[in-house]
Amino acid sequence: MRQLLLLIVLLLYGLAKGQTNITGYTYWLDDDMEQAITGTASEPTFIFTETLDGSSLTDGMHFFNYRCKDDSGRWSSVLSHAFYKLPALPQAENHTITGYQYWLNNRAVTTINSVPASDMLVFSDVFNLDTLSYGMHSLSFRSIDNHGRWSPVMTHFFYRMKAEKPLAPQNINYSEYWIDDYEKQMANISSSTPTFSLSEVLNLDTLAKGMHSFNARFRSDSSLWSSIHTHFFYKLDTPEPITPSHLTTFEYWFDDEIVNKQTQAIGPAQSHIFLSNFDLSNIENGMHAFNCCYKDDHGKYSSVMSHLFYKLPTEKAPYEDNVITAYRVVFDNDPNLVQEFSIPDNTSNPFVLDASISCPFSTLGEHDISFQFKDKYDMWSSVCSNRDNIPTFTGSNTSTSNFVKIYPNPFKKELFIDYDLDQHSRLHLEVYNIMGKLIHKEYLDYTVGHHHLSFDSTYSSGEDIARGIYIIRVYTADKKINKTFKVIKL
Repeated sequence: MRQLLLLIVLLLYGLAKGQTNITGYTYWLDDDMEQAITGTASEPTFIFTETLDGSSLTDGMHFFNYRCKDDSGRWSSVLSHAFYKLPALPQAENHTITGYQYWLNNRAVTTINSVPASDMLVFSDVFNLDTLSYGMHSLSFRSIDNHGRWSPVMTHFFYRMKAEKPLAPQNINYSEYWIDDYEKQMANISSSTPTFSLSEVLNLDTLAKGMHSFNARFRSDSSLWSSIHTHFFYKLDTPEPITPSHLTTFEYWFDDEIVNKQTQAIGPAQSHIFLSNFDLSNIENGMHAFNCCYKDDHGKYSSVMSHLFYKLPTEKAPYEDNVITAYRVVFDNDPNLVQEFSIPDNTSNPFVLDASISCPFSTLGEHDISFQFKDKYDMWSSVCSNRDNIPTFTGSNTSTSNFVKIYPNPFKKELFIDYDLDQHSRLHLEVYNIMGKLIHKEYLDYTVGHHHLSFDSTYSSGEDIARGIYIIRVYTADKKINKTFKVIKL
C-alpha cells in the first residue's frame, strides 16, 4: 500500500483583539473537495501529522489542500502542496550479463556475442577501419541479461582522419593582418623564421567606437596558409576628465506617477541618508513601488532606485457590528447587465433580500444571476451565483432571436449550449484544441425556438480529453448564428 506521510504546521494569528485559537480543519486531495476530511483542534498553533492512503491515486502530480477554522468561525485561505506519486518499483531480481552486440554507424546486426554470465563486462576489441570513409562515424554497443532484456544503447562518436605524410621543417615567410574586413588590410610582413611574433602599435583614430576584430594569418615555405586568428576588442569613447561631484537634489515618487514627483534640496554632500514619514492614506491597498533618484552639482542624474512595499488594509471593527448597505445584481456575467441598489436604512444582521428585480432579457431559457453585497465599510462580499430559469419576458412569445450561450466555463466533463433559432436551421458545432486542431464536429437540425444540447468531454474514445483551453465554434449555414467561445477544461 502506497502511503503519504504529511507533517504540516498551521499558524493562525489573531485577526482582532486577543489570541485566536484553531478549532477545526479540513483537507482533501486534488479538486475532490466532496471527499474532504474534517477534524477538530483547540490551540493557537496546530501541527498536522497523519499518514494518508495513496494507493488509489494515479502515478504523477497531485495536490494536498487544507484550511483551518478559528474560534470565531472564520476559515483561513486554502493552502496547497504539490507532490508526485512515483510508480511502484518492481521486485528486485538477480541480473547477469550473458551477451552483447556492437555495430558501426547504422549497420544492422543480428548476431549476439555470448560471454560467461557476470555482473560486469569489459568490452575490448580491435577494429579494422580500412573500409571506412574519412570523416565522422559512430560505434554503438548494448548488452543482454539472463532475463532476455537489453540495456540502453551506448554510442560513441569518432573521426577517421587521412594518413598524414611527413612534412619537412617549415618556416613562416609571410604574414598579414587587418581589422574587421580583409579589404582594409593594414600591413603584410615578410620573414623566414619557424615562429613569428607580431608586435606593432596600431593607430585606431579612424575606427568608430564599439566592437571590432583584429585578424591575422601566416604563410609557410610550402605556400600553405594558416587558419585566420581573430581577436575581438572594444573601442571606448575618449573619457572626459573626472571632477569631484556632490549630491544637491533628491527626487522621489510612488508607482509610475513621476509627474507627481517630490523634490528636496540636499547638501551639497557626497552621501545622503533619506529618513521621512509618508502619508499613504490616498494610496489603495496592495503592492506599490517607491522610486527615487539624485542629481549632482553637474546637473547629472543617478539611475532610478526602486523599492517595493505592500499596503495592508486598515483593520475594521468586529464583524458583529457590521450591516449591509447595498447590493448589486449581475446577469450572465455581463458587465453591461449590472443593477445596483442601496439600502441605507438597513439595521438587520443577517440581511434577507426580498425584492423585485427587473429582468433585462428578451429570450426564454436559463440565465446566470450573481449577487454581491456591500457593508458599511464599503467592502464587497464574494460573488453568490444561482441558476434561475426565466420563463417570461417583455414582448411576443412567438418571437425569438438568434441567441447562443455556453456554460459552465470552466467545465469538468459536460458543457451545455443554449440557443434560439428564428427559422429552421442546421447547426454546426466544432471543437478545436489550443493548437487549432479540430477534435470534434457534429451537425444538428433544429426547428424554430429555444434548444438545449450538451458536449461530453469523453465524446469519442471514452477517455476524457486533456485539461486546457479549447475553442468552441457554433454557426449556421446562413451565418445568422456565428459565435466563437474560449472555454477551459478542468
